[in-house]
Amino acid sequence: MPQALTKRERGALRKRMLQLRCELMGDSDAMAREALIGDSKSDNGNLSTVPQHMADRGSDAFEQEFTLGRLENANEIIAQIDEALERMEAGAYGICEGCGQSIAPRRLRIRPYASLCVTCKQNQETESA
Repeated sequence: MPQALTKRERGALRKRMLQLRCELMGDSDAMAREALIGDSKSDNGNLSTVPQHMADRGSDAFEQEFTLGRLENANEIIAQIDEALERMEAGAYGICEGCGQSIAPRRLRIRPYASLCVTCKQNQETESA
């Protein structure tokens, strides 16, 4: 059974999650603006009057979809961080939501917003596949 986190370790992980959340919020804002640029262009996706090649429009659409995917991922991580901070306030941080055992401190240092221990996460991924 993994050793429980000390108060100091929890404080450091909380600080790290808040920093990561701020970075992701900034990235999310930038990605949202970038994704919206494609929507604000003229019908052919180009601000100039010069015709745009069909391949260029396809590249623009791919870049916009890629950015939207990154934005979705960032928002998902922000939500996971918020949930981890709530668990921390409730005194349930570091407890696996799958099996109820302590999550290894090493895992929490790598992914401080983790809600599952390694074994339960592997089981979840196996079931999803």
